[in-house]
Amino acid sequence: MTAFQEGAPNLTVFLTFGHTLPWVLSEHGRKPLADTPYGLLAPFVDGLLAGAHGRARLVDGYELSYGFTDRRQFEHARGLFDTGVLPIVGDPRRYRDCMQVGFGLWLDYDWRRNGWSAEDTSKNYYAPASFEQALRSALRASDGYVWVYSETPRWWNRVAPSARVPDGYASALRRARAARD
Repeated sequence: MTAFQEGAPNLTVFLTFGHTLPWVLSEHGRKPLADTPYGLLAPFVDGLLAGAHGRARLVDGYELSYGFTDRRQFEHARGLFDTGVLPIVGDPRRYRDCMQVGFGLWLDYDWRRNGWSAEDTSKNYYAPASFEQALRSALRASDGYVWVYSETPRWWNRVAPSARVPDGYASALRRARAARD
């Protein structure tokens, strides 16, 4: 963190996972971190927090939200972030001062099983309307960070029509963002 801040003193470091992943994998503290996949992530993030100075921030991107569709799912995850994880946080005051939460949405979530259609978006896990609703819910529950991941659709693809992101999704993204502003 010190090296990062030498080049960008007030940076924001975005992590796909922060304390929330080891907390969930530890079954909310029922298993020791030492027996948990990603158990070392919590002390690693604690070290980043200890080294953060000034306006530097860390964002837990909460990748576990990839398939969320309902406002309550985001609110529950926000609760985990705000208070649930505190038993595994090294310095709760520093955590509250420097950590922020974001959410990831996987546009073509579970495409290997469900497929992806640029032509008939009603066949997709997220149709444009449900994608917009998920984006709005994520934005409301987050600290302003929502990221979109995709495997099949390409946001800037102009060559392969089957891989392009249909206009309805871009419009949904713009509307959700405008509603937040």
